[in-house]
Amino acid sequence: MRKRKIIGCVDEHGELHQGIPVFCRTKIHSPYGENWMQINQHFLEEFAARRDVGLEVYRVFMYLNARLDFHNIIRVPQVEIAKALGMRAPNVSRAVKKLVDLGILIPGPVASAWRLNPQAGWKGKVVDLREAQRQRLEIVK
Repeated sequence: MRKRKIIGCVDEHGELHQGIPVFCRTKIHSPYGENWMQINQHFLEEFAARRDVGLEVYRVFMYLNARLDFHNIIRVPQVEIAKALGMRAPNVSRAVKKLVDLGILIPGPVASAWRLNPQAGWKGKVVDLREAQRQRLEIVK
């Protein structure tokens, strides 16, 4: 068992109080490094139940989640997606369009750049998630 360091404090009257325990927690690092994300389970349940979403859309969605960067940024050319998944480029384009139409992906400022809707999932600090949700309060269609 680690020995705890007991420190004191000075109150508003200038009196020294010794022996007040202060808990100093060490930061816990993820065993996954930067390769992790949070996902909304309600979103997953609703997404899985959709009959208008085919296997190709699911595959592209999973691949894009695997390439998700902090603050939900996704930058990957559709040609690269097609090659990695063994799909034809028009099918990838159609799947991405479906994800955008459903509100799951938010188009970015340049081609082949999107953001994952923060209502669906998040990669980053929870504080930043709350801000992103305030800015975009729409629920996935």
